[in-house]
This record gives sequence, structure tokens and C-alpha cells, in this order.
Amino acid sequence: MKKKLWIQTYSGLRFDYSNIKGNRIVIEDIAHSLSNIARFTGHTDFYSVAQHSIYVSQNVPPEDALWGLLHDASEAYAGDVNKPLKNKLGDSYRDIEGKIHRLVAKTFKLKGSIPMSVHLADLRLLLTEKRDLFRDQIPWDGYVGLEPFAFKIKPWSPKVAKKKFLEKFKYLY
Repeated sequence: MKKKLWIQTYSGLRFDYSNIKGNRIVIEDIAHSLSNIARFTGHTDFYSVAQHSIYVSQNVPPEDALWGLLHDASEAYAGDVNKPLKNKLGDSYRDIEGKIHRLVAKTFKLKGSIPMSVHLADLRLLLTEKRDLFRDQIPWDGYVGLEPFAFKIKPWSPKVAKKKFLEKFKYLY
């Protein structure tokens, strides 16, 4: 029996991992999936990748905002794998994630690679999420010189996150 190498997306498309370049990327699939994927492998009260992405897009220069919104869009097709596990999985996972990321960039006409402002906002938001979402404040190494954002995170429902993600996309695109 041949192994299944595809998933069905929210919009009813078949996303084929054996032919990533041939797949269609649909913003509604991204918004729906990311609004239902929990950050931190679900180890906080529910807080979606979609809400995280909106915050990143709001904390970069306007010319980088679409990159900020879509910087984790590949997770709609590859899942949100936590960084330690991603490091353990190595090149096989990173290769798939990278191909999906490049397809997302091509689909939405994103130029170059993820801007440094997006990486910086993503790291500062990580510290903000740590402060606001985790009950026990275990020290995290490697973030010297970075400060969390001043705003306080209040998680949204998946329905609200999806709506806001699509509104932000329509505004930026």
C-alpha cells in the first residue's frame, strides 16, 4: 500500500508533501490553521500562532508587516514544532519547512528573506509571551539585551484570531 504524503486543507485542497512546489497556498487555509495551532506546544492557556503573527506584524516597520504576519505561515502546513524538537529533527524537517516557506513567499510576492526587524520582533514577543503566558518563570538563556514589549497579551479565541488575521492580511496585501 502506498503511503499517504498529503493532507487536506480547510479549503478542501490536497497539500502534497512529495510535490511542495506544485501545491496551492491559500490565505484562508493559513488563517484557519494558525488560529487553531497553540504556541509552545500547548503548554500555556490557549494562545494561537495567528495571534502571535499579528503581534509580530504590528511591531515591525510598515514595509516589513506582511513578512511579520506570514513569518510562521509554513506552520499551517508543517505544524508548529517547538524549537528544541526542531533542532533534534534536523535537516529533514527544516528542508520541508523551508520549501513551504519559499512557496508562501512566492505566492504572496514577499521579496528576499525574512527581514531582521521580523526576527527581532519575534524574539521580543517570545519574551513577552514568556512573561504573560507561563505560570512558572523558569529562566530562559540566550536573550541578553532584549526586553519584552510593554503591552500585555490576553489570548483570543481561535475564531477571533482567524478574523483578525484575515483582516490584517487584507489590509497589508
